[in-house]
This record gives sequence, C-alpha cells and structure tokens, in this order.
Amino acid sequence: MLCSVVEFCNRVKARFLCGFVRGVMWAELWQPLLIGFSLMLIIEGIVPFLYPGRWRRLVQQLANISDKALRITGLISMLVGLCILYMIN
Repeated sequence: MLCSVVEFCNRVKARFLCGFVRGVMWAELWQPLLIGFSLMLIIEGIVPFLYPGRWRRLVQQLANISDKALRITGLISMLVGLCILYMIN
C-alpha cells in the first residue's frame, strides 16, 4: 500500500514538472495571474499619477483610521472581489 502511494505521488510529481517545463502550467496558471496582477498595478497607479497631492492627503488620512476600520474595509473589498469572480465564472 505504501509503495503504491509513493509511486502515485512520483507519477503526479513527474507530470506536474513535465507540464511546467513544457509551458503548459505557465500558460494555464501563471499567465492569467500575472495579467490580473498587472491590471491591478495599472489601476492602483492611476490616482497617484493624476492627483499626487490628493493621494498624499489620502495616505495621511489613512494613517489616522483605526485598525478595525481598515480590517473591515479589507474584508469588504475581498468579498466584493470574490462575488465578482463568482459571477464571472
């Protein structure tokens, strides 16, 4: 039994590594992730680029917000993103 489990794990590992080396895993997993990350950076950079003074004041105001309020804002943001992903898929 133990030998068959180890053999199965070795087969799965070999398939994963072969797929990764050939670029299959790159195209299926990492490319969409990097596209999403790139779009997030572009969107996050718009406000500081267009309105640097307002951005600086906003960051100063964020320093005065409590940890609880920041956590709630982060949770809401994550839930909205999760709902959007759910609706898309």
